[in-house]
Amino acid sequence: MKSILLKSIVVLFLIASFPSLSEARNYSQQSTIPPFLLNTLSIMFNMSAKVKLRANIIDYASKYIGTPYRSGGVKPGGFDCSGFVRFVYAEYGFNLEHSSRGLSSKGESVKREDAKPGDLVFFAAGGRVHHVGIVYSNYNSDLKIIHSCNSKGVSIDSVNSSSYWSSRLYSIRRVL
Repeated sequence: MKSILLKSIVVLFLIASFPSLSEARNYSQQSTIPPFLLNTLSIMFNMSAKVKLRANIIDYASKYIGTPYRSGGVKPGGFDCSGFVRFVYAEYGFNLEHSSRGLSSKGESVKREDAKPGDLVFFAAGGRVHHVGIVYSNYNSDLKIIHSCNSKGVSIDSVNSSSYWSSRLYSIRRVL
């Protein structure tokens, strides 16, 4: 009982430690979990290394929201879809190829309902893979991805809310 109370107090202290409400709002638009809070929570609740890695990947990818699309792009000046995925994963020591089609055979296949943040999502037309993104979240059957697309650059989209993306969903792969 004391342990739960102590953990609750620490979490409330950490949440209250944002310097201002406006900073908290700005940060929440860019990040799923603030890094200092993630590190503290992972220690307190013995969060597994993979869960922490997934959260870090999403946090890092989110920093590039608004970056323009650039065909063949692999740098923060502009990304194509696989260039963005490759760039994000390289930050964590993964060497992924720069081809959505090539990436679509890597890792293990995952059912849509089992997709977790950090998994790769592939889209195809006519049976040919043409796009890749990263699972951002998958709550209540609402699969959201963070990706670089030619119309918006790096952005977060709900696959369920878009007939374009939902009709082209090809596979989900786990490379972590």
